Amino acid sequence: MFPESASQFASFFTKETNLSQTELEDLKKIIDSEILKKKK
Repeated sequence: MFPESASQFASFFTKETNLSQTELEDLKKIIDSEILKKKK
C-alpha cells in the first residue's frame, strides 16, 4: 500500500489514526531511538 516511502506511510498513519499529542510524542521517541541506532 505504501511502496513509495516510509514518510508517506507515517504521514498517512498519523493523520488517519488521529493520535493524541502524547501518542505522537511517544512515536517520535521510538523513531529518534531508531535513528540513533542507525548512526552508530
